[in-house]
Amino acid sequence: MNLLQPSFEMAMLPEQRCILRLTEQVQHILGQCVGDVGVVVGLGSKKLPLHAPGLKHLFQAGQAPSPRDLAFVQCSLSHFPFKRCSLDVVVLLMDEELHPELSRLLNQIVGCLSEDGQLFVITQQSSMALWCQIGMPFCRSQGMVLKSAFWGDNRKLSLLNHRIAKHWNDHWQLWLPFMSQWSVQHWQKQTHCRPRPPLVERPTKAAWQPGLVPTSRSIKEIN
Repeated sequence: MNLLQPSFEMAMLPEQRCILRLTEQVQHILGQCVGDVGVVVGLGSKKLPLHAPGLKHLFQAGQAPSPRDLAFVQCSLSHFPFKRCSLDVVVLLMDEELHPELSRLLNQIVGCLSEDGQLFVITQQSSMALWCQIGMPFCRSQGMVLKSAFWGDNRKLSLLNHRIAKHWNDHWQLWLPFMSQWSVQHWQKQTHCRPRPPLVERPTKAAWQPGLVPTSRSIKEIN
């Protein structure tokens, strides 16, 4: 197993390697976006390009506009100005500004996603522990299904190669936080109802007929 990266990556700074490796995974995963309306939440890395060719409209929502060329919707992170089940895709760029409102924000996101809506989460090192402890368990509790996840790092010698990165998870990350420094995840809202179990017919009990008058034992003994 060769852990060495190409020579042009070896000479890069950690931030440059991060953007290069993140861009490759983000472009791959955002290529799966299909729908009419998508929203980007969070600032994240300003140099990270976000292109979703399968989306008709992509907006940036938050309290401050981002340098990206996206239509901006100013709103509170705990109160989205979107109707329930109105968004096809939400791209969550985890950063330190989202940490205090993470639970409320995820609750708003899940409510605004349409049936089978998609949530793409891009997490870097500063937010990795919080996302593994709070974000991922919350998404599972709300019926979200993790379709795919990729974990990576910014070091010259990659400790997580492609084979290991596909099978890495949040439990391993909490035990070994130094292994992965960023993650790109694809969640999907599962709204279909499970098949109901077949109805079991209970035996009908014989009802008491009003024409039959019960006689007690004491009356029989007196007669």
